[in-house]
Amino acid sequence: MAQMQRIESGASSAAGILPAEVASPICRQDVGSTFDRLARPYRWLEYAAFGRGLLRCRFDLLPWLADAKRVLTVGEGDGRFVAELARRFPEIKVDCVEASGAMIARARGRLPVNAKVNFHQADALERDFPKGEYDAVVTCFFLDCFSEETLGELMPRIAKSLQPQGKWLVAEFAKPSRGWAAWHARAWLAAMYFFFRHATRLEARRLPDWEGEMAQIGLACSERVSRRWNSMAATRWNVARIYSQNHG
Repeated sequence: MAQMQRIESGASSAAGILPAEVASPICRQDVGSTFDRLARPYRWLEYAAFGRGLLRCRFDLLPWLADAKRVLTVGEGDGRFVAELARRFPEIKVDCVEASGAMIARARGRLPVNAKVNFHQADALERDFPKGEYDAVVTCFFLDCFSEETLGELMPRIAKSLQPQGKWLVAEFAKPSRGWAAWHARAWLAAMYFFFRHATRLEARRLPDWEGEMAQIGLACSERVSRRWNSMAATRWNVARIYSQNHG
């Protein structure tokens, strides 16, 4: 059962979604070159390792997008999140940045008719994100693919694409602080990084401190929904400070 923790009060963020032709990288690589081969079995590999935990964690973000107009997703993968987003909120316009052409093909096949979703096949590390365009940015199990050094360069560029009252929504792995849950999370993370490092040349070798980078760029967590013994969480981050620093 999900465990919700309100950290800071505030209205639910409306997020907007643009037309997309975007494909974001999940590690330093030629566009899609290493994740294409995993596009077909990716869902089943995920279910074998985590059941439906990751999917539920992604879907925990959806209520925070109810009033959105334009949304950017980076590292969308095989499209299960954006397909559900388009079903629940068909008026939202979405830009999806994804590096793998094979992942984009599977994502397109999941979309409902008349979904306002555009895909961009591109490496997020090289993409020039527009400034102040989106109500919300969404990254689902994407930030864990990079080193902290790379995130320090990438995350500020993505954050600048948000509007003044925008939100960055993140579904991501977490590290419980103690007990059996901490041991369990360490074991699964070690196995996951070993597999993806060899299968995809993943840049990261451990879970980076992406939350620390959020604080560095002026974002604060306002809400958190934890799952699977606190080993993963959906979080909502406010963007007020980053906008005032970079757009004012």
